[in-house]
Amino acid sequence: MSFIIDIEILSKILSEVISNPLKKSTLLKFKDKIEKISEGTNLSEADLSFADLREANLRGANFSKANLKNANLEAANIQGTNFSKANLVNVNLRYTSAQGTNFSNSNLSNANFSESTLQGTNLSGANLQDASFENSSLQGVNFSGANLKNAEFNGTSLQGCNMSGANLENVNFENSTLQDINLDGANLKGSIFPNDIENSHQVTKNVGGDLDG
Repeated sequence: MSFIIDIEILSKILSEVISNPLKKSTLLKFKDKIEKISEGTNLSEADLSFADLREANLRGANFSKANLKNANLEAANIQGTNFSKANLVNVNLRYTSAQGTNFSNSNLSNANFSESTLQGTNLSGANLQDASFENSSLQGVNFSGANLKNAEFNGTSLQGCNMSGANLENVNFENSTLQDINLDGANLKGSIFPNDIENSHQVTKNVGGDLDG
């Protein structure tokens, strides 16, 4: 079963929550598949853990500080969506298009972004430990100050990404294309880069740290 959430229905739910704050923690625990959440809908601090949001249209919605632990967002439309400071541990974001999406300071440990397209996405300050970006296209993504320890970028195209001050310990960049990325002040200990990185000029902007780990 699937359904659509619109602003009218949601406002009624929120009205009830305001009158009974104890219900806030269980506000939106969905077992059924959600197809669409109206653009601009405010779901900040909502509990959507384990929600089935595959292929859902979530464009422009506000999930800031929401609990989306173990949620499935595979192939969802999350363009311009706000996930800042959200709990996205173990979330499935495979095949997503994240243009202008805000994940700043969110917890995305063990998240799966494989085969996704991220453009102008804000992941600054996010916890991305053990996350996977395999075979994804990343353009102008902001990873500044993010924790990417043990993250997987194998086969990924990174262009114009900002990784300044990020923790890239043990990150795998094998078979990746790195162009105009900013690694200034990043922790590169144990990170694995393409064999020809130093000769190919793939990293062409503000390379900081020791590429040999």
